[in-house]
Amino acid sequence: MCLPHWGVLKTMIIDKGMGGLIAMNAKDAHQRILDEVEGNVFPATYDPLMAADWMLAGMAVKCCGLYLMYQKPGDTGSGEYCPLCEVEDAGVKFEGKSGFAAEWLEGCTDLVLSYCRENHLLPRLQ
Repeated sequence: MCLPHWGVLKTMIIDKGMGGLIAMNAKDAHQRILDEVEGNVFPATYDPLMAADWMLAGMAVKCCGLYLMYQKPGDTGSGEYCPLCEVEDAGVKFEGKSGFAAEWLEGCTDLVLSYCRENHLLPRLQ
């Protein structure tokens, strides 16, 4: 994911009250991923920012194709495709409307928030 979209996603996660659940740094995020891969899944290992990132990447691959998994030719930055930029560039449309990056970000962060509440990582709404 490109840095501008990553920043928007992180801000949305924080603004929705999940900031205390995200990894403090890359080393912490990496350790959480290793813990999950090894089957050590606990509330402390859940990272709503990473969950949202993977959710968005999965949706983009489904809509745009597997090319998103490869290196972006000629890119001088990270060398990776940004799923949200690709959705915008591909002109993905639903009901005649395009420009879905904002909607995907909103929907994805709402789903992650619901998960956090349902699993008692955050207080439920009264």
